[in-house]
Amino acid sequence: MEKISDAAAPADTVSEEFRNSMLEFLLERIGHQKDFPALAESIVTINRIASSEEESIASLSNFILKDFALTNKLLKLVNSASFAHFGGGAISTVSRAVALLGFDAVKNVAITLLLLNHLKNCRQASFLKDEFLHVLFSGVLAREISHRALARGTEEAFICAMFHNFGRLLAMYYFSEEDREAHRIMAGRHVDEDTAAAQVLGVTYRELGMAVARSWRFPEQIIYSMSTLPEIPTPYPATNPASDHALNMDKLRMLAVFANELCATIAHTSCEAMPYEIRGIIARYADSLPLTERQLLDAVDKTMNEVIQYANVIQIDLQKTPFGRRISQTEYISRTDNTPRISNVLGCAVTPGNDEEAEFCDAAAPDAEDNATLGILTAGIGDISEALVDESPLSNTLRVILETLYRGLGFRHVLLCTVDTHRNTMEARFGFGAEIEALVANFKFPLDGHADLFQAAVAKGADIVIANIDHPHVRASIPEWYRRATTTQTFALFPLNLRNVPVALIYADKEDVGGIAFRESERGLLRTLRNQALLAIRQSL
Repeated sequence: MEKISDAAAPADTVSEEFRNSMLEFLLERIGHQKDFPALAESIVTINRIASSEEESIASLSNFILKDFALTNKLLKLVNSASFAHFGGGAISTVSRAVALLGFDAVKNVAITLLLLNHLKNCRQASFLKDEFLHVLFSGVLAREISHRALARGTEEAFICAMFHNFGRLLAMYYFSEEDREAHRIMAGRHVDEDTAAAQVLGVTYRELGMAVARSWRFPEQIIYSMSTLPEIPTPYPATNPASDHALNMDKLRMLAVFANELCATIAHTSCEAMPYEIRGIIARYADSLPLTERQLLDAVDKTMNEVIQYANVIQIDLQKTPFGRRISQTEYISRTDNTPRISNVLGCAVTPGNDEEAEFCDAAAPDAEDNATLGILTAGIGDISEALVDESPLSNTLRVILETLYRGLGFRHVLLCTVDTHRNTMEARFGFGAEIEALVANFKFPLDGHADLFQAAVAKGADIVIANIDHPHVRASIPEWYRRATTTQTFALFPLNLRNVPVALIYADKEDVGGIAFRESERGLLRTLRNQALLAIRQSL
């Protein structure tokens, strides 16, 4: 184990130059871990997509869809009771989830699941699982309080509170030996976490978390929310001017600190002392949070219920972690008097469990492939029907249709093309699949009556499936622009014509020769999807 002297100075007296050199050293160690680059790249990509004005629903959906496990867990989660308040019925596509819940909500769920999946294979899995529940609880609690106090900014509050103690999570995962040593120092010398971490790592957990967050290009409000509060919390103003950026940053930090402090109290305080400790925290933040004690306690209770549901959906066994057991055994008791009670003293009857052998559990074995395909197509059709009834924007509805085809039938690429009447061309607009941006940029062809296969399909409004583009019967009909655009050998075309006039085209492909073949049950569902696409286009005219 690499560490500096136990006699090291407290974190606040260490020179800036020394801290920076230690951070560079630790970041280099983390970067050498084989699994770190993939996680970092994924989170950087999601943050970039969600913060860019130029990115679209399709960009976020397409990124998530590349990870089959992430897609399935996300859809299970957004259909759980935790998201029931969004309405809209069952959600079976990522595109529909983004359209209904918004960029921020889906981004936060995706980052949460990525982080969870990253932690599950570590030898410290049982301890990390407990810490993950702390992180999740803090995030949900901050969102609940923000919803009650502000009725806005709830998703920002969620992610800021989740990552407030990010450095501690990183230390547990990447520097497990040093982390255990820091805890031994805390217990033996009765020093705080910052002092112990600085003695072992050379920096505090907070400094480590902020440095990694910067390297992952997290938004500035998340990084700022990792810092501590002044001695006296800033009074929470009556107004919330969106233009006052610094004020909003301070609010998010305050919510993050409050939620994490309350979570730590619930996790580590004895049954007898807990109600009084919680009341003390609430009193200390009374001027900062414009909520009554009853409202705050209700927020805690709702948070417990949601985290329990969340854990059940993603299959974390709450009985295998101390914090999980504590919150899972809570039972709501209405508070009709002034006695300091909260959720039956938060279920302090904690039963023993085998934490050392705790493991993350993935979903049960999938259904048969045929049933799964039909299930995805049928559910997608239901999603599209909801979007049509809601009169959702045309682009959102068409994305749901494309995603249903992409997931349900396992295509490599799916594209939506529309007619450019000024240029008399059919041009790709968006799609799903590997390196989709390059394919979209190069997928366009003229509608000048030239006798190639693409123009013939559009002109006649006829579905076409090509099993092998190099078959002698079709080789000459495959235009050169298509061969330059992609290496796929088999594709399908679904023209969308209104009153015999071409308006759009759905293109789908697979890599291998003969890879596209539809069963009769699938053909019927495909016809329904095409009709829904035409209805959506007709509604928009």
